[in-house]
Amino acid sequence: MAGALGPRDAYGDLAISPDDRRVAVSTGNPEQDLWTFEISSDRAKRLTFGGGSHIAPVWSPDGRRIAFGWRKARIGEARADFGLFIPGAEGTEEAKAIAEHPLQTSALPLDWSPAGKYPLYLDRSRPAAAGLSAVGVSG
Repeated sequence: MAGALGPRDAYGDLAISPDDRRVAVSTGNPEQDLWTFEISSDRAKRLTFGGGSHIAPVWSPDGRRIAFGWRKARIGEARADFGLFIPGAEGTEEAKAIAEHPLQTSALPLDWSPAGKYPLYLDRSRPAAAGLSAVGVSG
């Protein structure tokens, strides 16, 4: 299949599901929410609803979960922080925080372990430099 997927919008980060059936994408301006689009039908499902920007989606290997970063402060505020959250990819579960860091630091997902037990994320909670961290999740 080739062609447009979803309406024209202010798209940001995107990730294709492991089964090649869906795309997770951050969209919106100035704050971004996460949506999934089914590639075969172009059906959209919203996963997050305001309250900051939701970015950097990364699918779990089984396609059941999506790790993402959430900047909880509003655009234009002097201080903001990113946390790492995981909802169900179907949009039926509320996102749960799995790593939160102090203000003006970040936790952005990069990948998952092959078995889906550990999201790997960029950890900028240390003052000197960014590091890589993993956190165990159940389910």
